[in-house]
Amino acid sequence: MIKYNFYVILVFILFVSCMDRRDTMDKFGEYSLRLLNSESDAREIYIMPKDSIRTKNNTLLNWMNSLNDKAKFSNYIESQSKEISAWREKSLSLNIKQNTVKYLRTEIETDKNLDSKQTNLRVFFLIGNKEHFFNLIDVDSLDKKWVTYRISKPTNQEEVEIFKRQMREKSAKEPYIPWGLNFTFGNWKYKYADTKTFSIFFVTLKNSTLNDFKRIKFRIVIYQTTNSGKIEVFSKVVEKTETIYPGDILRIEILELRDFYLGVNIAEKNTFEWTGEILDAKPKPGFEDLAF
Repeated sequence: MIKYNFYVILVFILFVSCMDRRDTMDKFGEYSLRLLNSESDAREIYIMPKDSIRTKNNTLLNWMNSLNDKAKFSNYIESQSKEISAWREKSLSLNIKQNTVKYLRTEIETDKNLDSKQTNLRVFFLIGNKEHFFNLIDVDSLDKKWVTYRISKPTNQEEVEIFKRQMREKSAKEPYIPWGLNFTFGNWKYKYADTKTFSIFFVTLKNSTLNDFKRIKFRIVIYQTTNSGKIEVFSKVVEKTETIYPGDILRIEILELRDFYLGVNIAEKNTFEWTGEILDAKPKPGFEDLAF
């Protein structure tokens, strides 16, 4: 019986030893997936101050040296717990616990926007027949003991595409102020018997860009000029739905200035000034396929 127990303990030790191995990128990915998908303390996968004697990543080394501050160290530990909790919470929505999870591979993430001094890993795994993945962010091999600075929540390509589409739709609706779409001229008339009242007011917009625009939003402001400075007397945001092509010059009447009483003699020079400001132009280049 004693001999049998000895072999059981030996097998268990060997199993745990193999399970914890992370001397290669691939093994670290599999190890991280298994640890995160368990109830164990997954903070073991993170780089900690004790690892500073082995890291060759100067950014991480400098960062870990700052953890001598107890508050910063506590914040780091707290952020680890939040990331692990977020990972496991997301795993429930993906039914990771209810399905057989099969580790596939670990790849170095290639992204032109990434810091060239930083290495991220993407860990791929199957849930049923659907491929999923998560990222290990800013990793270090520590001479055959891989660790990470951060982790991302698990996801799949379908979710990624939905998120990208939502971000594009949001970006398409954000204000766009193109360089080269400008007001170049303004002209007006005043009433024959009342030189203090506009009868009509036009502004001229030129499209010096290479893009077509189907809707323009702009603000027109008029100031009285006095010895003590300028006084704003009119401000209006106007939206014009009319296509303006590259090179086009568009003449726009400001309808709100018909029969508008300015209060100064329009027939005299330097009694007033006007400004035109583009607030938005649609469609935004690169987003012509989306609603705006």
